[in-house]
Amino acid sequence: MSIFLPPTEEFRRGVKGIIEQHFAPSIAEKFVLEYEANLYNADKNKNIQAQMKDKNFVIEVRYRTSDITSEYVCDVASWWSRGRVEYTLLKYITDKAVKGKIGRDWVEKNGKISLEVLSGKHQTRE
Repeated sequence: MSIFLPPTEEFRRGVKGIIEQHFAPSIAEKFVLEYEANLYNADKNKNIQAQMKDKNFVIEVRYRTSDITSEYVCDVASWWSRGRVEYTLLKYITDKAVKGKIGRDWVEKNGKISLEVLSGKHQTRE
């Protein structure tokens, strides 16, 4: 028996899987994935109307910096290849981390370097 996932949920799970592949669980769970179609008013936004009509959706990726705030990271689109989605995610996450917008809690925990971050599992190929 197979479980059918709507294309939108399949795409969201794919993006989440890429994040989980590159980051420790404690970091990956802080990424928030929201469809633009759910965030913006479709009645006034032709871009959102087109997404809903064509079933080509854009996910807005954010990183929770606290219980009430999050930092915008990037958008990824359902019509992109897996490689392009992965490249875009890693590029913009890295840019935000280098600028100090996210990731301050990744390296140090109680004054010690977190082993989760140093694990080879979370390194990119580059």
